[in-house]
Amino acid sequence: MEYRKLGNLDVSVIGLGTLRAFDVTEDADLAPRRHIIDNLLIEDINFIDSAAMYGAAEKAVGLTIEGRRDSFHLATKVRVTGREAGENQISESFANFNTDYIDLF
Repeated sequence: MEYRKLGNLDVSVIGLGTLRAFDVTEDADLAPRRHIIDNLLIEDINFIDSAAMYGAAEKAVGLTIEGRRDSFHLATKVRVTGREAGENQISESFANFNTDYIDLF
């Protein structure tokens, strides 16, 4: 896999976008997503892009990378108006991803 510098991160040139594929809420639907994450690791892909406005995608990502967080660079977005709403959305993203750091906003 090829990588590019993004700030101080070495990011794979191919990443995973989660807009549709990871917007799932049923536990049974997580199994195929875990398989996708397994394949990312096999192919040395380390970049996952998500957002709070992608429905349940951030939460599904958090569940499927559990125990493997350090293998990935996570990106998300904030799309609200106002500081308080932005801070709340950021806090929700941390909780959804089940992580104490997010690599890229």
